Amino acid sequence: MSAITRHSFTLRVAAGKEAEYRQRHDEIWPDLVALQQRAGVRNFTLFQRGTDVVGYFEHDASQAVISLAEFESEQLVRRWNKHMADIIESFGGKLLEVWHA
Repeated sequence: MSAITRHSFTLRVAAGKEAEYRQRHDEIWPDLVALQQRAGVRNFTLFQRGTDVVGYFEHDASQAVISLAEFESEQLVRRWNKHMADIIESFGGKLLEVWHA
């Protein structure tokens, strides 16, 4: 069985903040990217159409130094979420994977 799992989620950016959302990700904190890697997160991708965003990432548990739960509870992640909170209107939640080839 593969240690790699796929994860996807949706969120909505506040109207008028679409460019700001992209700009903040253009300037993503290197420490946050490094923390993602420590958690075994790879291929993290965001797709945006208007105010709608779909996020996707793969989690390789065999390469993880910390768990996803530990990652999500890290102070740095909480700081990033707070940094983004003023431009994110809502989280749609996780998506169910229906098919993969």
